[in-house]
Amino acid sequence: MQPSSHIQKKSPRPGLEKLEDRTVPALVVRSLADLLYISGTPKTELFVEQTGAANNFSVRDGSKQMGQYTISRNLLIRLRNRPDGDVNIDLNDGAVPGNVNIDLGKGCASNGFGVDIYDNNAGAVGSIGGSVMIYGGKGNETYNIGAVRTAPFTADPRPINIGGDLTVVGVNSPTGVDDNFNLDAGTTVGGNIRLAQVDAVAIGRQAIGAVDTTVRGNLTIVSSSPAKRLSVVISGSIYGNVSVLGNSQDDVFTFQLTDSDIGGVIRGNLFVNFGDSASNYSEFNLIEDTTVMGSVTLISGYSPHPSLGDYFNIRGNILGSLVINMGDGINDLNFAVAAVVSGNVSIIGGNGQNNIGCLGNDFLGTIGGNLTINLGNGNNGSSTDPMVIAPTALNGRFTWRSGNGDNYLQLGNGVDLTLFADIVFGDGNDTLDTNLGAGFFRGRVNGGGGTNTFTMTSGSFDSPIRLLNI
Repeated sequence: MQPSSHIQKKSPRPGLEKLEDRTVPALVVRSLADLLYISGTPKTELFVEQTGAANNFSVRDGSKQMGQYTISRNLLIRLRNRPDGDVNIDLNDGAVPGNVNIDLGKGCASNGFGVDIYDNNAGAVGSIGGSVMIYGGKGNETYNIGAVRTAPFTADPRPINIGGDLTVVGVNSPTGVDDNFNLDAGTTVGGNIRLAQVDAVAIGRQAIGAVDTTVRGNLTIVSSSPAKRLSVVISGSIYGNVSVLGNSQDDVFTFQLTDSDIGGVIRGNLFVNFGDSASNYSEFNLIEDTTVMGSVTLISGYSPHPSLGDYFNIRGNILGSLVINMGDGINDLNFAVAAVVSGNVSIIGGNGQNNIGCLGNDFLGTIGGNLTINLGNGNNGSSTDPMVIAPTALNGRFTWRSGNGDNYLQLGNGVDLTLFADIVFGDGNDTLDTNLGAGFFRGRVNGGGGTNTFTMTSGSFDSPIRLLNI
């Protein structure tokens, strides 16, 4: 047999094949049919600046020009993350016809950077025709709407107009750093404002010479971080309702005019719910000469501070009714002489010490409807610091209910006042003193159980009158 022949083949030598370059540029700008789309990661601050025609904008990454584009309708910015620097949109007397959507991705490492949307052309007011939505980040962002950041946590007003809604959804920071939202002087939002997980909110600017800031829809603020204190200051005009939901922290709400006595108007209802305090107390301020054209509801929870309680400072005008629901612990209520409520006033206190008309702050002001005070168990007022209820005018009935504890209630402060009252104390040693000047006391007093004292420093009884101790 012939041996079979074998053909030996050489093995190919291994080599490196050159692959296609798939490196993604740091920042990508694409102009689509009705969308300018900016994505990626800028190397430094990102600028989108109007130039030329009203809706022509240049895009640059720091000093690097990325080109000029026409925004025919919408602007979408979607970032992976960013270095220390802001996202700047300068309308420069121009306009984005449609919506602006900004995704901040993972945010940046340092605090205080965020988004500035403004008009840097002095005397001009650029516009966004649709709505604005901002979300993402690291929980340490600052959102300046109608303002430009000039230093850390410092901004100058550069007003703009937003035709639609404004929505900001922040991120809970694991380090306890705050998100800050600033809608600056002169800016107008045509729709609703919705803020979530933003810890410090300023609507308008209090400084002298500041012009009014206007929200033509509703303002809704929800802070869902259990570790963050919520601070809300409103110095502008809100055409719709205002709703604020706080945390279990030491939250603060303030409604005020600017130092030029403008703004300070809510045309709808005001609702603020702060829940329990963390270690100190919550604070509610309705400053003098402010106006709520609807009704006001203020709610707090438990105040753990041993000597300072949740503080309610009522000095403004309310055309509807006022409901104050105070939780357990210490509560301090100042209903000042400047306060005017056209409807009813209802005050609910929890178990603990409720300082209503105490601490040298008599319960004054004008009430067009009824006044109802309903307290839980606890000692309220004393012979040296009584609860002085002495409204300038009360056109309706005064109703009092208290639980098991010692209460010292004084009606009037010597100024002429006539009251029609229904007063029922709980089990405890209670004192009622009437100091009504030349006024009259009508109605019912039931001391409940315990040893009760009724004195008349000034004033007179008028029919009908019933005094009980059952």
